[in-house]
Amino acid sequence: AGTFLLSVFGVTDRVSAPILFGVMSLIGAGCNALCLASNNFVFWAVMRTLVGVCLAGIYPVGMRVAASQYPSGLGARLGVLVGALCLGTAFPWLVRGSTTQGLPYAATLAAVSGLACLGGIALPAVVLPRGTHA
Repeated sequence: AGTFLLSVFGVTDRVSAPILFGVMSLIGAGCNALCLASNNFVFWAVMRTLVGVCLAGIYPVGMRVAASQYPSGLGARLGVLVGALCLGTAFPWLVRGSTTQGLPYAATLAAVSGLACLGGIALPAVVLPRGTHA
């Protein structure tokens, strides 16, 4: 749904890719962190769906940023990006298992939401000064 909405409204053509990545990371992290505010299943389902929608502004846009930053050697860069995406998917499990008894879900959720915020701020800060054509 997220990719469909971004393409129908032409968001990726109207907004700079690093900025879109950052904004979607921050919105997704916020929706993820909001899950801590309620134990209601419907609320969680809506928030987690919105996180999934926000991922449409992260995965494809990240590929676009990589393609614009590294016109030569793109295959290797995209391989690193796909590997990073796989590690990012598993990272909450690493965070949860970082103690011998495992972190409670609330601490894990807060930690990965905070890290997503940092990533959303870091990418535009690093990429925009170098310039991008995306």
